[in-house]
Amino acid sequence: MNLPMRHPIAVPLLCGLCLGVQIITHPNLRLPLPLGAEDLFIIDWLKQHLPLQANAVQIGELWRTFTYVFLHGSWWHLALNLFGLWITGNTLEALLGWRKTFLLLLTGATAGAAGFFLSILLDPRLSPYTICIGASALLTACIGAVVTLAPRERITLWITALPLRLKAVWLLPLMLLFFITEFLLPQLSTAYGAHLGGWIAGLLCGFLLREPHHNS
Repeated sequence: MNLPMRHPIAVPLLCGLCLGVQIITHPNLRLPLPLGAEDLFIIDWLKQHLPLQANAVQIGELWRTFTYVFLHGSWWHLALNLFGLWITGNTLEALLGWRKTFLLLLTGATAGAAGFFLSILLDPRLSPYTICIGASALLTACIGAVVTLAPRERITLWITALPLRLKAVWLLPLMLLFFITEFLLPQLSTAYGAHLGGWIAGLLCGFLLREPHHNS
């Protein structure tokens, strides 16, 4: 790849924010907050007003279309997302710079929200009151960008703890299989629409961000 290398900023900052929100909102790890913040119910407010929910967005809480990425249901959920983002996102940011990477992440989050809303609208198994949390849509956006930005580059895909080396283009059928599985088994993830929306956005962003002289 002939793109200049840059020092990552956006992805480490995002990962730090996700970790900070997890620590603040975790019932067993609540840190002492200054200025009587606990009396203002900041922790409860974060839990209630950051998640993505269709009904809340309809009444004007538009910030939820991005803030849902900062909340995670468990430490395992957080660890999986941050591990993937740290590897894939930092690589993209080193190639593209923080501004383009931030644009990719913002687009992935909003496209993930749109995909989630569409799944609720079309899938009778999902309720309008279903919430979506986690940075998974950002991760699938980064994966999608890798596919179209550098399809012939060899990447490492982690299957549990086992690394698998393959060309990035192979992520295309693998991710499609993943989304089909999620759709058929929604009990595994009600956020399949968010994952798919983020991925499609990443594919498009990667294509648009390709340098004219880029030889992959």
